[in-house]
Amino acid sequence: MLEWCRDGSAEAAALQLLNVIFAVPQISMKLDELPLPHRAMLKFWLEFIAEHRQLLYDGRFYPAHPEANYPLATARHGDEELIVVYSGDLCLKPAGRRVWIVNASAASEVLLDLPHPAHCRIATASGTCKEVDALEHGLVKLRYRLRGWRNFR
Repeated sequence: MLEWCRDGSAEAAALQLLNVIFAVPQISMKLDELPLPHRAMLKFWLEFIAEHRQLLYDGRFYPAHPEANYPLATARHGDEELIVVYSGDLCLKPAGRRVWIVNASAASEVLLDLPHPAHCRIATASGTCKEVDALEHGLVKLRYRLRGWRNFR
């Protein structure tokens, strides 16, 4: 059951959901008492989880690097892939045709090794789109301060 400090940022509160994104979240907060940014964040991530439930719950789950306390976890279903980064300093190699990358770490950047050019959409923890980029194949460093998701097509 998830709880967080209502006085903290929506990004900090989002970490509670991102830490259980591969499970069914139970929210133990009084929704009518949450600040608006927290409600927006909660709506965004619960909708994301509902929209991708087949990927999250029916897909193959690959937790990585137990020796480093699982800094990375991936789910794959069909041509879709979800990668959650829990610790920085990793180089991700997306394999799916449609990939979602969630930064649940304190790092302000994610390093990708893209097999082909990709379209990238970056969102804040509350779902507000911040920028849209076309990425070349090869090594790409995405720099951002806000946690969010990445969509590659």
